[in-house]
Amino acid sequence: MATWIRRLVSKNKRRFQDGPHGFDLDLAYIAPRIIAMGLPAEGKDVLYRNPLPEIARFLTTYHGGHAKVYNLCSEHRYSADKLPGVLLQQFPFDDHQTPALVVVQQFCANAAAWLAAHPHNVVAVHCKAGKGRTGIMICCLMLYLHLSAPALANLPGSSSADAAALPQPPRDVLELYAARRTHDLNGVSIPSQRRYVSYFWRVLSSGPKPLGRLPQPRSLQLRQIHISGLPPGSAEQCSVVVEVRPSGSSAAGGSRVFASRALRPAASSVPGVCLVPCAAPPQVQDGGCSVAASPAGDSLTLTLPAASLGLSLFAARRGSSSSSDASDVNEFGEQAGCCVVEGDVRILVLRGGAKLFYSWFNTAFLPAGGCYSLSRHQLDKPSKGLPQGLSLSINEADQQQEQ
Repeated sequence: MATWIRRLVSKNKRRFQDGPHGFDLDLAYIAPRIIAMGLPAEGKDVLYRNPLPEIARFLTTYHGGHAKVYNLCSEHRYSADKLPGVLLQQFPFDDHQTPALVVVQQFCANAAAWLAAHPHNVVAVHCKAGKGRTGIMICCLMLYLHLSAPALANLPGSSSADAAALPQPPRDVLELYAARRTHDLNGVSIPSQRRYVSYFWRVLSSGPKPLGRLPQPRSLQLRQIHISGLPPGSAEQCSVVVEVRPSGSSAAGGSRVFASRALRPAASSVPGVCLVPCAAPPQVQDGGCSVAASPAGDSLTLTLPAASLGLSLFAARRGSSSSSDASDVNEFGEQAGCCVVEGDVRILVLRGGAKLFYSWFNTAFLPAGGCYSLSRHQLDKPSKGLPQGLSLSINEADQQQEQ
């Protein structure tokens, strides 16, 4: 019964089945020495996920003394002593989100070094379902190996003589992962996660420098956030949150820097104020921030000031419960009022407290001073019923241009 339930929960993911040894696991070889798998579970979770003792038995049976497990879950930890004879390392980030690029870089260097240390060494990577977060990291690792040790990547056409043979490496490696991990070719499906695989390829292929060295951080000033294609009449009930994970941070998620309040909250007919910086009372200032909905209520525009509102982002970040590192907070302390961001940024759109959609991007990869637009299929987890014409546009002014 338990095995049947596990098969049902794993849906279209490929499973490793071995009759002689009795294995039936949510697990697949993406390359001969790279394994993707679901969470090694304990307690009641073993009813529908890989039992941790079975994962330990599998790794001992097939890769005794040569396996290293990478746990990507920020929400599930377990002790290394549960996997005797297996090394365990953590590179956590949140479910359905993106990793910090510094975490990707560290993971790839660590895994590549382990694979290079012995010809029998293998890596087994998992998150909770063993698909999205696992896919980002394995795809980035395979791109890393594609340039540094092509034989280990096991990509079609890869060889030490022609390490750049793939016509479109990020797309190709994502498709290969999907084919080897799933039956329905639905591997890494969240657009921001796919975007970060492309970011990392740009890092790897951007010229003569140590492999995987991250680009210089770039600060930018958000000036306008525009959402169009909402259901008619819903724009006034929407609010916008901006979160930032600073360059160099390995935090699992971002820290809120500001949030707008709905013009007309779903539970009230009284119009609200336009902008509520975190840890500060609602403020409306002439020439400051403004929120405007279209007459049809199908678009929303949040305009941010170029000048100070009298509230520094140091105060805004200090008020966020998710940020406790003083040095992290002070990185934004010199910027006043206007929304200056750097590193990984998440734009989250809510309606009545429920998520409508969100999207991650990294400021180092955006063109200076322009408009960054995403259509519905490029947004993460859009709610059912949102029109196909939904889009998010972000207008920014480069800091160097502003000064």
